Amino acid sequence: MNYYVVTGGAGFIGSHIVDALIAKGSGVMVFDDLSSGKRGSLPIGVPLIVGDVRDAPAVATALPAGTDTVFHLAAQIDVRRAVEEWLQKFEPRVAAIAYLRAQGPRRSRMVSRLISC
Repeated sequence: MNYYVVTGGAGFIGSHIVDALIAKGSGVMVFDDLSSGKRGSLPIGVPLIVGDVRDAPAVATALPAGTDTVFHLAAQIDVRRAVEEWLQKFEPRVAAIAYLRAQGPRRSRMVSRLISC
């Protein structure tokens, strides 16, 4: 069975990806700070780790051994703020990608794919 981690998985797009992965019979865990996502958007029984993607130790917790793919969807959803404060909003996404990639080799099996949307 494939195992996936979805950052931002409690948000609108992330929760739909979680639904699709569950429907395929895949294992899924969600990592979200719940700043705009909601626990109620997730199917019952899907593990949720509440944390910030800029927090390297929290990211390490969110990537169990055997994680095949990470869907990195954690982002600022307010387009106006994202445009006005682009550097402050862009930096965390890039930092999170670095943290996610850095965690792979520390696990028994490296994360094979990181998909950032």
